[in-house]
Amino acid sequence: MGDTEPRAPIQSSPSTAERGARRRDMALCPKCRKRLAKRSCPALGSRICQLCCGTLRGRDIHCPPVCPHLAAHRPYQEKRIIGRKPAGAERQAKEDILRDDRLAWLAFQIEATLMRHAASHPGFTDTEALMALEFAREKTGKGSGRLIIPGESLRPVNEAGESIVQAVETCRYRASAILESATEGYRKQEKIACVERVALGVRLNLEAHPEGRVYLEDLARRFAQSGAGPQDKKLITLT
Repeated sequence: MGDTEPRAPIQSSPSTAERGARRRDMALCPKCRKRLAKRSCPALGSRICQLCCGTLRGRDIHCPPVCPHLAAHRPYQEKRIIGRKPAGAERQAKEDILRDDRLAWLAFQIEATLMRHAASHPGFTDTEALMALEFAREKTGKGSGRLIIPGESLRPVNEAGESIVQAVETCRYRASAILESATEGYRKQEKIACVERVALGVRLNLEAHPEGRVYLEDLARRFAQSGAGPQDKKLITLT
């Protein structure tokens, strides 16, 4: 009989015990402590589960621009936020808040913040303005800070969104033109309602003009025509 080629040894598949040991060796997610940490997180310098990555990304975790999961998720997030259309009753309620001088004043400050950011960042688009408002809405609602990467720049991942958060947190309304000390702040739900009202205006513009800066350019024109500016006698900010 002729020579036969040696057969490669048959490798047995891992046993249930071996698979269980490997599973135990894989650390649990440091955030939820429930699911396996399968996804590398450059912000935390460790691994994190996929669910926590998706829910905390850019909100509670300061994600660096080089994170591949952040870049891959952004188009989906933008599409989801732009496509979120309020029902008729909800839309009417958002429009009605501007009849209240206090809430209209806060909405004015939010738009002033967007106008200033757009003026200093020519590439800033209506879509990015809506994303900044969504960022501010979520952060105002949660009322908590984000995790920062040790040793990295403290510049926020959404600069415009952070500016809006600062505006709604520091804005004060002067109810009396005589008593300068008669000022009042805003409740959390009022802040969120005003951010959502401004976002509604941006979203309606995006429905007709999906690209560019149509809303932001119109905003600049409105401010210029009215002669209004963010420094008004009713505005008092915390120091």
